[in-house]
Amino acid sequence: MPPPALPARAHAPSRPAHAEQPQPAGHVQGQGTARLRYTQQSPVYVAGPITGRRYEFSGTHPIHTVDARDVTALLRSGFFTKV
Repeated sequence: MPPPALPARAHAPSRPAHAEQPQPAGHVQGQGTARLRYTQQSPVYVAGPITGRRYEFSGTHPIHTVDARDVTALLRSGFFTKV
């Protein structure tokens, strides 16, 4: 006798995985990226206005690689400088 079939699952709309996860400190810089330094101390999650990627910055981890499409807007905020 075969095992009972599992019920079908409803699938949530797919979203890119990068929109869910902050970029880690060791994220490798490649083409189309830039390194930014966060100038504040408080931890913050920032959503890239163009890509939707979430970036995590803090005073203890201020430098991260950011998608180049998000750089201009993040620099305009006044909380970041280019490395």
